[in-house]
Amino acid sequence: MTINFGDGTSIASGGSLGKVLQVVSEHSTGKFTTSSSSYTDVQSKAITPSSSSSKVLVQVYHSYDFTDNNRFCFLRLNRNGSDIAIGDTEGPAQRCTVDISRGHSHNDSVVAFCMMFQFLDSPNSTSSVTYKTRVKLTAGGTAIFGRTGNVNDGNRSSTIFQMTLTEIAAW
Repeated sequence: MTINFGDGTSIASGGSLGKVLQVVSEHSTGKFTTSSSSYTDVQSKAITPSSSSSKVLVQVYHSYDFTDNNRFCFLRLNRNGSDIAIGDTEGPAQRCTVDISRGHSHNDSVVAFCMMFQFLDSPNSTSSVTYKTRVKLTAGGTAIFGRTGNVNDGNRSSTIFQMTLTEIAAW
């Protein structure tokens, strides 16, 4: 039995559906700091899909910390100026892709927290598509990406933050 795909290929002929077509990645080794109560860009990367039916797998790794305790910080994934992959409206709750808030900790600014997520997008375009991570704080304070809140001794860290975009042939 032969299974044929819509593009005329089959499993036997090694059809292109679901194959990785291209990978682009951006990593930052510096730090990014914000105290903004409005969404602010952290990192961005563009990809130009080869087909409007392609999917784009967005993979994000950020390490972050705060300069003090009890900070409420929310991250959104954005495509070409529009937020995507955000939660539903639930009263006054923040609509976001990832809640990176931190409650009380007596070891303030000692450990960089890790946040990773992935989202499979359908941009429906063959033009350049720019993805961004954006954050905001709602109760003051400062968020720092790429290192611990302080770097006063050899027990603190400076890390990368990264965004990888993978174009996948539609299936």
